[in-house]
Amino acid sequence: MTEYEIINVTFTQTLSEKAKEQGPQWGDGTYNRSFIVGKTADDDSYRIFDFGDMYSLF
Repeated sequence: MTEYEIINVTFTQTLSEKAKEQGPQWGDGTYNRSFIVGKTADDDSYRIFDFGDMYSLF
């Protein structure tokens, strides 16, 4: 990558009953997630890449 930035996002989610019925997943709560936003010399626009694991803050 020729340009990049690491972005940390904190968010809170509340699942619907339908979502909860669909099986194991991250539940209700506040979480943190990291992404790398960047591009290479061959890219005209930026791309978003997952970086690290999502984890609960509480």
